[in-house]
Amino acid sequence: MKKLNTISVRLSIFVLTILFTGLSSCSKGDSITSIEKSLKGTIWENNDVANQELTTITFLTNTTFRMNYKDLSDGYIDSGEGTYVYEFPSITIHINGDTDSGTVSANTMDLDYLGVFTKK
Repeated sequence: MKKLNTISVRLSIFVLTILFTGLSSCSKGDSITSIEKSLKGTIWENNDVANQELTTITFLTNTTFRMNYKDLSDGYIDSGEGTYVYEFPSITIHINGDTDSGTVSANTMDLDYLGVFTKK
């Protein structure tokens, strides 16, 4: 009987240790933000003042986006749609046969070729 009580006490201590360790490792900051789940419906802007260019990316679905480009010096406008693969924080976009990759944080998307975009 004494051996059974000892095992029961050890098991209880083990379970409590696991429970408290698990709870203490979670914090409010660990929750997944909406930007980590999906870019769908978000708009990002790169306002390159030095070159007088404005590029906007709008994520239409979980796999497609629209890019709008405007040259502010001469008014030239171009747009197109592409696809993307997003697994927070990494993103790879494909448009008109070109590919660009980068990372996304809460309010910034940094693409290797197209530059830094801010969330609108």
